[in-house]
Amino acid sequence: PMVVLEGPTDKGVWTLYMQRVSKAGGPVENTFTPEFVAEIRSCFRRVRDWAATSPSCALVLASTGKFFSNGHDLDWLNSAGRRDQEEFIDNFYDLLAEVLSAPFPVVAAINGHAFAAGLHLALCADYRVFRGDRGFLCMNEVDMKPDPGEAAPGRFAHADRKLMAIIHYKAPHEDRAHMLRTMILEGQRFAGPDALRSGLVDRLAEENRVLLEAQELAAQWAPRKGTQG
Repeated sequence: PMVVLEGPTDKGVWTLYMQRVSKAGGPVENTFTPEFVAEIRSCFRRVRDWAATSPSCALVLASTGKFFSNGHDLDWLNSAGRRDQEEFIDNFYDLLAEVLSAPFPVVAAINGHAFAAGLHLALCADYRVFRGDRGFLCMNEVDMKPDPGEAAPGRFAHADRKLMAIIHYKAPHEDRAHMLRTMILEGQRFAGPDALRSGLVDRLAEENRVLLEAQELAAQWAPRKGTQG
């Protein structure tokens, strides 16, 4: 499976492990395809259904590899027909909407790089714990050099509007215009200290503590289930 769901703990915490290998023999990058998104959404719905009858619930989004997520699987996206591309993009943003409106706290355990759509997913969580010594958060679409006809920003106008709405909503409020320019126009790579300073993440942790601290944070706020979303 590309996704493993564990839980609940006695505190009501579930952990969703993403473990998709994009290419045979390659690392776990958790790049998004229709099947991968469908598995994540299925697990998410399972937690949501369980939360409906439980006094405490929270979900941790995690990865088993060195990447949290490297965004969309561009090999798949560029090989798909236009209708399949649009259906996939719609389903991906439906997933983000489910995370944003979840009736329980969602914590992202960002153990490594979170690029493009991977960062979108992390930003939709209520809290983010990021590895402090290695990895970047980046909206790297501005650096893409697609061939004519390949998927790229601007090809799916409705998706671009949703992307900007998420960034606008989740970017730190103190200087949102500067943050939007830095993230979208300049494609800055935020290492741990910069991400914490800018307010993109809530905590930094050592590599072997990222998941644990995310689970502890989830357990802390699980009793507030029903106040999220």
